[in-house]
Amino acid sequence: MTAWPHFFLLLMAALLALIFALLLGMVFGAADASWSDLGALMLDPQGEMAERIISTYRLPRLVVAMQVGVHFALAGLIFQTALRNPLADPTVLGISGGASLAVVLAMLLAASFLVPEGTPNFARYYLPMSTVPFVALGGGILAGALVFWLAWDGELDPTRTALAGVAFGAIVSAAVMATVLAMGGAQAEVAMIWLAGSLFGRGYDEAVTILPWTAAGVIATALVLRPIGLLRFDGDMARSMGLEIRLWRPLGLAVGVALAASGVAVVGPVGFVGLVVPHAVRLMVGPNLGQQMLLCVVGGALLLVLSDVVSRSIAVPLEVPVGAVTSLIGVPVFLLLLRLRGWSLK
Repeated sequence: MTAWPHFFLLLMAALLALIFALLLGMVFGAADASWSDLGALMLDPQGEMAERIISTYRLPRLVVAMQVGVHFALAGLIFQTALRNPLADPTVLGISGGASLAVVLAMLLAASFLVPEGTPNFARYYLPMSTVPFVALGGGILAGALVFWLAWDGELDPTRTALAGVAFGAIVSAAVMATVLAMGGAQAEVAMIWLAGSLFGRGYDEAVTILPWTAAGVIATALVLRPIGLLRFDGDMARSMGLEIRLWRPLGLAVGVALAASGVAVVGPVGFVGLVVPHAVRLMVGPNLGQQMLLCVVGGALLLVLSDVVSRSIAVPLEVPVGAVTSLIGVPVFLLLLRLRGWSLK
């Protein structure tokens, strides 16, 4: 366990890195901006075009990136702790895929049965942003329940659970593609961008919509993390410490699913954030769950913000989906952890 003075130094360093990443995110992108433009924006928010690009487009999407990074990082921390599974992550467990399928199915069904005749094609597949997290939550819960049922054999073996999640995710991916093709036209293109995990077009509306989910998720994580931390030990030892496993494990998993699904609702299935961040944090601070949670909040936000900067900068004027950037980081980590199956969470 890392001593608290050392931990606070780590936390301050992470916060400074996040602030620097936010500054980079406001300057770099398809449209030219400079550090002087950023300074001018602080003095005159209604100033020239470059400053308005920063305040209208880049800053709100960076806020969304931070929120979603927190969601996925905390979800990964909860899953890895509650399941005693170092491979657990919303993507690996199929949670993100289930949430994605629920959203695209809802779009298709709404266009087929709820939209009046004569509605223009560009508006037929619209879902109110406030409803999307609830739709994604339903899909995430069903996906998680099915994966855990498939993997259950008296216990949830880490490797078997990961393989069940990957297999389920492949099936869901095919179903999602079929649903998107059924949409056709421009809406299929928009859906494909979202499914790749993208912050394109995200702004203050999305940030405000997801804010209650972020706040509730952080509070709920703080409440369940200590009890589910006892699940890192075997069942008999956890029970001897007074833990009601049948209560706290499902409760913790429900919090993780809600965090992951609401993140997917806003930016699509951004992969492997929940895998990489908790492991990086655990290497820095050890088994203290309180320290892990605080650093996961900052680390998740930092990873998504940096990934967004990279996605907007490497192929100007085009934009690479942020999910592609996080996958390039996460897939090697996943394969390494799969190779080192004996990795301990204790």
